[in-house]
Order: sequence, then structure tokens, then C-alpha cells
Amino acid sequence: MIALDAGNTRIKIGYYDGTGQRVWVRHWDAAQPCDMFGQIVFCQTEQRVLEPQHWCIAPTGYRFQTEAFIQSVRKVRPNDTFETVTYRSISMKFAVPVSEKTGIDRLLGIYAASVLKPDVPVLVADAGSAVTVDLLKDGGYCGGAVVPGFRFLAETFPRISERLPLVEFDAQGIPPYPCRNTEESLVSGIYWTLIGAVRQFAELSSAAMIFLTGGDGEWLYDGLKRYFPAERLVLKPELVLDGIYFSVTAPRTRDTKKYRLE
Repeated sequence: MIALDAGNTRIKIGYYDGTGQRVWVRHWDAAQPCDMFGQIVFCQTEQRVLEPQHWCIAPTGYRFQTEAFIQSVRKVRPNDTFETVTYRSISMKFAVPVSEKTGIDRLLGIYAASVLKPDVPVLVADAGSAVTVDLLKDGGYCGGAVVPGFRFLAETFPRISERLPLVEFDAQGIPPYPCRNTEESLVSGIYWTLIGAVRQFAELSSAAMIFLTGGDGEWLYDGLKRYFPAERLVLKPELVLDGIYFSVTAPRTRDTKKYRLE
């Protein structure tokens, strides 16, 4: 099975073998659709995935990205099938109202965390375009919060003043404080603001386990290690992909859309 997380900025695919092991993951910039074809060829050749596969898609970003990928697959893998994963695909209790408008990546992340660490309250911080922080407690999804991501916050400063630069993030190392210049000050301010937000949500929720995922999840993980013991923190960059796999393979009555590619 191949799981696909089609986000706004990144697209990820993960191949799961017959035993449920994630064998490999590939990801690339969603704004560069020409790379899609290369990834499909990779599936066919380098990794020897020659037999027909069932693709399970979580459309976490704009729909046209997912459809463009399907069209690319059709050209080289005509016998593959596709399934769109929705909130109805997830065998999890919901303590709050959810619908098609609820971010499927948030639900898949918290569901995967609950499978990996059952019977304990879990908090999932997914650091991507935004940082979502969601809670599962007593076996049910309780909702969460959304705060702007690193790059979104960085883009706000030049709008405040032309003297404030647009800073870049390399996610290498923990930003210092106090800072020596404006660029360092902006990076440090954004970073520790987000660390403080996740830390506060974790303390409010009394979550036993805190999962960090997403493109900037490791960066958050490094900072949160200062405040939480190692046994409470779990870094899982591919948590949403695992959630796709768990949701499709778990026993349930599903309401998903299947495509047979002609």
C-alpha cells in the first residue's frame, strides 16, 4: 500500500509492505509538480514496486494537487487504485463535532498517536504551514488549537516595518537569547513563542505523551526537551502517513471514495 499526504507546501508518499512496515518515504515541494513524475518512476524502478498498488490519499492541502498527482500516476501505473481518506475512515471517538472541513491531517496525526500509545492522553503538535496542537483523551478526540507556523510569522514582520527583514529558517540548532542582531532576534522570538504555545497547551491538557511531527517538528522537539522528560516526548515526522495506513487497515465501516484507474 502507498499512503499519500498531499499538503499545501509538501507532498509525502510512504510505501507499506504486506507486514505493515513503512519501507520508505519520499517527499517534495508541492509547488513543483514536475517532480511528481520522478517520484512515480522511483516507485516503479529503484524500489521495485512493480505490482499494482492501492494508494490511500489524505487531501490535506488544495484538491488540485491531489488530482494532478492522480493524473501523473495514470500515465505509468494504469492498474493502480486510489482511495480518498476522510474523517469517516478513522475508527476513533470524537468528543467534538467534526466534518469534511476539519483538517484530515490533524485527525490522522492524533489517531496514529493513539494507536502507537494507546490508553493514555496524547497531544500532537504538527508543525507545518501552521502549528496545530490536538488532544486525544479518554479515547476520544477533544479538538485542539491552531497557531501560525514559523514562516507565516516571519512574513508578518516586513509588513509591520520596512526595517524588519524577512528572515529565513534553517531549523538548525536552538535560537539564542539574548540575540546579537535583528535577524537573530526575529528568529528567536518566533521560535520561543511557538515553543511556549505548545508547552502551555501540553500543561493545560495534562497529556501523558507529546508527539511532534511535520516539517518543523524536529525543531520544536529540540526546544521542548528543555521542559519535558524524554519519556513524554515522541518525534514522529511521518505520523500522518502512519495515520493513513492505520485508518485504512483498522476494522471499521468505511465511507471513502474509491477510484479504479482506466
